[in-house]
Amino acid sequence: MHLFRRALFKSTNLSDNDAFIPRLPVELWEHIFGFLGTILDLFVLSHVSRAFRVLVLPFFKTLELPQYIPGAEDDYRILKMFRDSHRASIVTSLIITLPYVSTRPAMRQLDVALGEALRYMINLDNLEVNCRLCGKDGHHLYLTKLGARRLRHLSIQCFHNENPTLDFKRERIFATFRSVETLKWWSPLTSPAFSPTLGLTDPASFPNLNALEYNIEDISKILLATRPIRRLQVANVHPEDPLQIRPQLLSALNRSPGRLTHLIFSEFEKFKAIIESEPLLFVQLQHIGSIPLFLQRDVFTFIDANLSVLKLLPNLTSLDAMGGEWTHAGLIYLIKRSYKLRKVLVHTHGPSCFVWKRQGETWERRDVSRFTPWDVIRGHCDQL
Repeated sequence: MHLFRRALFKSTNLSDNDAFIPRLPVELWEHIFGFLGTILDLFVLSHVSRAFRVLVLPFFKTLELPQYIPGAEDDYRILKMFRDSHRASIVTSLIITLPYVSTRPAMRQLDVALGEALRYMINLDNLEVNCRLCGKDGHHLYLTKLGARRLRHLSIQCFHNENPTLDFKRERIFATFRSVETLKWWSPLTSPAFSPTLGLTDPASFPNLNALEYNIEDISKILLATRPIRRLQVANVHPEDPLQIRPQLLSALNRSPGRLTHLIFSEFEKFKAIIESEPLLFVQLQHIGSIPLFLQRDVFTFIDANLSVLKLLPNLTSLDAMGGEWTHAGLIYLIKRSYKLRKVLVHTHGPSCFVWKRQGETWERRDVSRFTPWDVIRGHCDQL
């Protein structure tokens, strides 16, 4: 990749702005650009010169727009940049928040801008959309433009949708989602409950699915019971009493053709009793989470009170935690509950997270890029 970009950089026709740019090695420019804070900074830099555009584009391989266009309803320049087959083909991961906008023309403009970008992102592997756009019917159509050939990870959180089929035809649905391995689909305000596919009993619907978010949607219950799910996140269920969802969840797990290796509860303390009630369903678990936050002075008490369930998981090798004052002494104590434990992934609300890895009798801490529990479910953290 370096050799290709170096050759492309040298062969780029210089613009007037390029004449004032030092001809430094590609690797040095990449190091310098790595200090820029946001995607927007890189986007602005890409318009300085042709040479900078060549160097900056690979940074858009993972495109994250979590606070997209704050306060600027008519400014969709970043998405418009990818209405080009060459630029868009670079993107393999798109994570975007679509804000609610107040006028129909602005809604349609954003819907069209995202749809046109998705049309050209043919190498997209991961798509995560947090959608507040579709407060009115007819403004949630961007997925029909999806051009990805091998999309493996799909996460849609849609807060209101009056167009439950998204204008998909049955055949197009099956073709679009055939390669999806990891699915989160949540539309809490839709009535009746929204399903992204028709005929879920048809094997052509999500035939490769093996990781799922189990939530209030009927689709998650059906897919868990009929697909070989191995990684499961239980979230967005909203029961005051977890006993309300326990029978449905256990019934789906008992009928599932798969056996879980990864399990994450959004509220671990409420739902760990599910493991205690039928431990044989979880004997193959290799990962459990998300362990809640605790204070350093309470680590031993916390482990005794909340993590005794780990003794029921003989194959557990890793867990993830929502922050917490983890220490070497605390981790040594934790091994008494799970002697095969080798890795603790700690995610925070900040820009960086960290990993504790066991080396013999000691634990070593290493800072890593930000990740979420959903990243664990989709396998993005397996090599950390």
